[in-house]
Amino acid sequence: MSLPRPKSQVAGAAASCLVLCSTAMGQGVATEASQWTVPINFNVAQLLRVGGQILQVGAGARYWADGPAGAPTGWGMRFNLTLLFPR
Repeated sequence: MSLPRPKSQVAGAAASCLVLCSTAMGQGVATEASQWTVPINFNVAQLLRVGGQILQVGAGARYWADGPAGAPTGWGMRFNLTLLFPR
């Protein structure tokens, strides 16, 4: 299986970019109904081929927009590396 290449890409290089923005609201099981957490997430990821290995690298930021006392607040970061083994 080969990765699809954008037309503007140089021949022989396999890469694509993924940008995600999401929000989620959660409610804890043992909390009152009015206590919500609201994270806002922004993530970017890039597929790369290093030698014969395909991998995905990514980074993201999270901002906790709302939450009850004791819930996470402020900004957070995430970095990831995923090795891919297509069939």
